[in-house]
Amino acid sequence: MNHRSDQTPHNPDEPAMPGEVERDNDALRPNDPAKRKQQQGDAGAGETDAQKTGRRG
Repeated sequence: MNHRSDQTPHNPDEPAMPGEVERDNDALRPNDPAKRKQQQGDAGAGETDAQKTGRRG
Protein backbone atom coordinates (compact mmCIF):
# COMPACT_ATOMS: atom_id res chain seq x y z
CA MET A 1 0.00 0.00 0.00
CA ASN A 2 1.41 3.37 -1.02
CA HIS A 3 0.96 6.35 1.26
CA ARG A 4 1.49 9.95 0.26
CA SER A 5 4.34 11.64 2.01
CA ASP A 6 3.41 14.44 4.41
CA GLN A 7 6.41 16.38 3.11
CA THR A 8 4.59 17.56 0.01
CA PRO A 9 3.26 21.14 0.23
CA HIS A 10 -0.42 21.42 1.11
CA ASN A 11 -2.61 22.05 -1.89
CA PRO A 12 -5.75 24.00 -0.88
CA ASP A 13 -7.57 22.60 -3.92
CA GLU A 14 -7.33 19.02 -2.69
CA PRO A 15 -9.26 16.86 -2.44
CA ALA A 16 -11.03 17.36 -5.74
CA MET A 17 -14.72 16.67 -5.91
CA PRO A 18 -15.70 13.35 -7.50
CA GLY A 19 -15.67 13.65 -11.27
CA GLU A 20 -13.60 16.83 -11.21
CA VAL A 21 -10.46 16.53 -13.28
CA GLU A 22 -8.93 19.93 -14.02
CA ARG A 23 -9.09 23.18 -12.06
CA ASP A 24 -6.30 25.14 -13.70
CA ASN A 25 -7.52 28.38 -15.28
CA ASP A 26 -5.24 27.74 -18.27
CA ALA A 27 -7.49 24.83 -19.15
CA LEU A 28 -10.19 27.37 -19.98
CA ARG A 29 -7.99 29.20 -22.49
CA PRO A 30 -8.28 28.08 -26.12
CA ASN A 31 -5.16 26.39 -27.45
CA ASP A 32 -5.64 27.83 -30.91
CA PRO A 33 -3.84 31.22 -31.19
CA ALA A 34 -6.53 32.50 -33.58
CA LYS A 35 -9.24 31.80 -30.99
CA ARG A 36 -7.15 33.44 -28.26
CA LYS A 37 -6.83 36.59 -30.34
CA GLN A 38 -10.56 36.54 -31.04
CA GLN A 39 -11.35 36.26 -27.31
CA GLN A 40 -9.04 39.09 -26.24
CA GLY A 41 -11.97 41.45 -26.35
CA ASP A 42 -12.76 44.66 -28.11
CA ALA A 43 -12.61 48.29 -27.04
CA GLY A 44 -16.33 48.46 -26.29
CA ALA A 45 -16.35 45.42 -24.03
CA GLY A 46 -15.75 47.44 -20.87
CA GLU A 47 -12.45 45.88 -19.85
CA THR A 48 -10.91 46.94 -16.58
CA ASP A 49 -7.62 48.82 -16.38
CA ALA A 50 -6.01 45.71 -14.90
CA GLN A 51 -7.02 43.65 -17.93
CA LYS A 52 -5.64 46.27 -20.30
CA THR A 53 -2.38 46.52 -18.36
CA GLY A 54 -2.00 42.74 -18.27
CA ARG A 55 -2.27 42.52 -22.04
CA ARG A 56 0.49 45.08 -22.54
CA GLY A 57 2.85 42.59 -20.94
